[in-house]
Amino acid sequence: MATNHFRRFSDIAFLRRLNFELLLTFLRQFEKYLTQKRSLQFDENLLTFQYHHLVEILLSPDSDMPMELVEGLYFVHELAQKTSVETLYKHLEKAGIIPSEHLPVEDLLLLTLIEKPDILDYLHAELYLVRPKKFETFFCRNDCPPTITDEAVTLVEESLNEWFSTQQKGRGVKVFHFHRGDGIWFLVQRGQQLKCDFTHEDNGNSRRIVYRPGTFDVLCFL
Repeated sequence: MATNHFRRFSDIAFLRRLNFELLLTFLRQFEKYLTQKRSLQFDENLLTFQYHHLVEILLSPDSDMPMELVEGLYFVHELAQKTSVETLYKHLEKAGIIPSEHLPVEDLLLLTLIEKPDILDYLHAELYLVRPKKFETFFCRNDCPPTITDEAVTLVEESLNEWFSTQQKGRGVKVFHFHRGDGIWFLVQRGQQLKCDFTHEDNGNSRRIVYRPGTFDVLCFL
């Protein structure tokens, strides 16, 4: 029974714009799957590389596809439209990663995906701060905003994991915190209750899939 729910990635023009060596470095993490399961040839010649076949693979994920493959490229594509080079350099320098050359934002994102993918998780989560549909307001008992430590965030994640698990919403909660001009914003990435659907295969067969949709909650100390 399949449990993964994949995004589709189909922008071949964007793939061609990426630094070829960085793209190959990223894809080699999944070489066994791409070559043995999906028959992609790892041609190191830019002119003959099978870009179209790669897009076909990304458009038709199967139950064995590593989620990091298509999710990573999707994040790079989405963040390239909304992230500045200056922001990326700031995060990379904080992580002790200094690029050996100046790179456009797409390549810098791809390098980040290879070297420190947690940074992309953080940047992608930050995009959702401006998307909440409603707020519930609670007043602080003590001085606001509070002091936030990594240890405190870990404890909150562990506590939320226990609570969401009892609500049939799974575990794996991630809590991101952002210091903004008007206070501290928390973004809670979590699962929802399981959903099921079916897929239609090219041979006419159907297959049931079960997956857990994701969502975000926002908490602000202003």
